[in-house]
Amino acid sequence: MTERPTVEPGRTSHGCAKTVYSGAWGGSPCARKGVNLENSEWWCKQHTPSLITAKRAADRAKWDAEWKRKNQVARERKQAESERDRRAACFPDLLAALKALLPTEHTGYVCAHFQEELKAARAAIEKAEGN
Repeated sequence: MTERPTVEPGRTSHGCAKTVYSGAWGGSPCARKGVNLENSEWWCKQHTPSLITAKRAADRAKWDAEWKRKNQVARERKQAESERDRRAACFPDLLAALKALLPTEHTGYVCAHFQEELKAARAAIEKAEGN
């Protein structure tokens, strides 16, 4: 808890201990009234060291969370692209294997029982080849 020393006789408040700079000239004391006592000095609400530290920590936590989220999104995107590229690399082999398995003519048992599947397989091959 901050201590509250007595104010000197004839003085009703303290000024902020921060030296502020504006322009090319030397610094001057902050014009605000000191309301918080820390390290034996009075500080305004804007320049209180503990409040500045807490605000910076909160800002840092916010940005860390944002960067973590962005990195996760980028990582997921990269994984999706890698998976897409891996599947695309398998495409020619899968197409050749499917073509090799399909009979070229309608014969016997295979054609009688798998008519719909054969049509679907041929349609998939035509779609893959762009026909």
